[in-house]
Amino acid sequence: MPLLVFETTHSVAGMGTVTAVAAVGQLLAATCSGIVVDRVHRRHLMLGCDFVRLALYAVLPVLAGLGALSLGVIYVVALLTSAASNLFMVAYLAAARGDRGCQRAAAGDASADVRRRFRARGRGVR
Repeated sequence: MPLLVFETTHSVAGMGTVTAVAAVGQLLAATCSGIVVDRVHRRHLMLGCDFVRLALYAVLPVLAGLGALSLGVIYVVALLTSAASNLFMVAYLAAARGDRGCQRAAAGDASADVRRRFRARGRGVR
């Protein structure tokens, strides 16, 4: 996105602004993405995030071809795609981790999990 801004405006400040807008999108999405991921089917959420990013990125060349691409549109696309990317990454990490993380959190910590496993095998660990 920053290179697109530089190509259209020849402004380094514009590159910095679009990078900052993308960072704000990441930050805003990070505040609630864990809650969303826990309440929605993860694979469907990841597919939805990918389709949203696809649609938003597809708008850019269409608008550029029509001569209607503006800096505001680029900022909105950068904000929304970075938020979708953050949501996708949180869902991906949660899906890759599976339910093991939830079990460890319920046990308290990893050392309690190790002690419980050794006791189940008949070995004592203090």
